[in-house]
Amino acid sequence: MKDVYKMHAALANGLRVIRFVQEEIYNADNTWLDTHVVPQLTHDETAIQLISITSDTIYTAHKDLLENSTLESMTATIARYTTSDSD
Repeated sequence: MKDVYKMHAALANGLRVIRFVQEEIYNADNTWLDTHVVPQLTHDETAIQLISITSDTIYTAHKDLLENSTLESMTATIARYTTSDSD
């Protein structure tokens, strides 16, 4: 949920977000970026791109939440959760 909030905030501030699966990058060889990432990048400076080469569904929840929420609704939700946390 906080990841989606950060993506909304980045877009609201005119930033671009490119999200990768950490294990894919860590385990990749040196050609991974040129082979799998560069061809998928768009030239939209305020885009959110969720890139995975091993799973088409790994970011499904992120995509659904992004499409069905706003920065304001995510801020309210996170505030509600953080005020109720005992951490």
